[in-house]
Amino acid sequence: MVAEVLTSTTVIEFIEQALTLSGDYSGQPFLVRPWQAAIIRSIYDDERVTDCGIWLPRKNAKTELATALAAFELFCNPREGEIYSAAGEREQAGIIFRKLAGMVRRCPALAARAKIIDSQKRIINTKTGTLFWSLSAEDGTKHGYNPSMVIGDEIHVWKRRDLWTALTTGSDTRRQKLFLTITTAGTWDDASLETELYEYACKVRDGVVIDPTYIPVIYEAPADADPWDEDVWRECNPALGDFRMIDGMHKLAERAKHNARLENDFRRLYLNQHTQQTTRWLRKEHWDACGPLPDAPHVAYGGLDLSATTDLTAWAVVMKRRDGWAVRWQYFIPEARAKENERVDRVPYDQWRRDGWVTFTPGEVIDYEFVHKQILDDVKKYKIRTVGYDPWNAEQSRQALEKQGVNCVQVRQGVASLSAPCKELERCVIAGTLDHGHNPVSSWCMSNIEVQTDANGNIRPVKPAHNQRTKKIDGLVAAIIGMAVGMADSRFASPYETRGVMTL
Repeated sequence: MVAEVLTSTTVIEFIEQALTLSGDYSGQPFLVRPWQAAIIRSIYDDERVTDCGIWLPRKNAKTELATALAAFELFCNPREGEIYSAAGEREQAGIIFRKLAGMVRRCPALAARAKIIDSQKRIINTKTGTLFWSLSAEDGTKHGYNPSMVIGDEIHVWKRRDLWTALTTGSDTRRQKLFLTITTAGTWDDASLETELYEYACKVRDGVVIDPTYIPVIYEAPADADPWDEDVWRECNPALGDFRMIDGMHKLAERAKHNARLENDFRRLYLNQHTQQTTRWLRKEHWDACGPLPDAPHVAYGGLDLSATTDLTAWAVVMKRRDGWAVRWQYFIPEARAKENERVDRVPYDQWRRDGWVTFTPGEVIDYEFVHKQILDDVKKYKIRTVGYDPWNAEQSRQALEKQGVNCVQVRQGVASLSAPCKELERCVIAGTLDHGHNPVSSWCMSNIEVQTDANGNIRPVKPAHNQRTKKIDGLVAAIIGMAVGMADSRFASPYETRGVMTL
């Protein structure tokens, strides 16, 4: 099975004759589709090619294709090589190894020539000495690699590029080499490896850069395409209607139509469109449709988002009910700044004060004694168990409240602490199980709030990037902090609610 000349015909014949699939298609032959054959031909029929970047939406078997090419290089290249599958995380790093090891074990001719070391994620061709090894970004500080092939797997989740640098700078002595990146589109980040490689791939594709050594393969929907059009799906999902089920796409699309954040995920993961890190989050029609809940609250928690001394401060009481939450807010701004804040923010603070939604505190800056008194009154009224707070600018308030016997817990403002309660708030708004009392200040905060999404789908609330000064989100942040405390309270929360929730 050693090929003297590495051509696309040789590659395709090897894949179809020697390799079988796993999972739902376990044991079935790997039949190369025409679109896969086109990728293979672009790589192997031009001896100048050393790099290929493949952008494909989820569930189009990009990992299987990369694994098949690794198998060919491991068993059919006559030269002793070093093949590395690199991923951002250890769990992801093992996927190609497991698929490759399975392919080898199911083919007696390959198994006879292979030494598989599961504990090290290594496979060695005992005849040629060629090594396959799965690595993760944790190995990025190591050097001394001399790769003949590198597979960069799902680079949109890579948080560091050390490993990629170590691998791609270690092959200068190789006459034949192939660097292959496979990924789904990520959130746009000028500093990320994936964005950098994607921009270069587009330049080569569009003829802006002439590089005969690089092959860009980009299956993506145009930015102005209708995301709900099945024809658009087919254009960027070459496996759709084949091993990529059309029914699954319809279900995903139907959910995304009603959820702004899921629409962003749908575009990125299934249409392969790069999306911004932030997106509009909650829909006004869902928020307005929320009303009072019939059952009594079970238990209450507090969330405090202290502002700068001249800005809006928000205090939220969140009460867990059977299927959702009830939230009651009080807002505070300094009286001497109210008119200026009303002019700049373009909202009716004075009317909200008359209606009882906002408290004006005396002077030019927030008088936190008013805030503390409101919290102490509500702790007694609602029997609040715990008050969560954003640690920024809150140490004085924490000390003052704890002296009065209030149990305070710090809630940091990162995805680890806020993603779970953000998604819980989102779920309740969509389901209509958030009793927000139609607080107009909170409705205004809802209309401003966006979420930032990381590569793993975790979210946290952020202000609009284009207008952070006047678009306040403090009320929603306070509610999310309160929910974070409640969801982490093992004395109350169900196993469903605490599963995966952080310890504050």
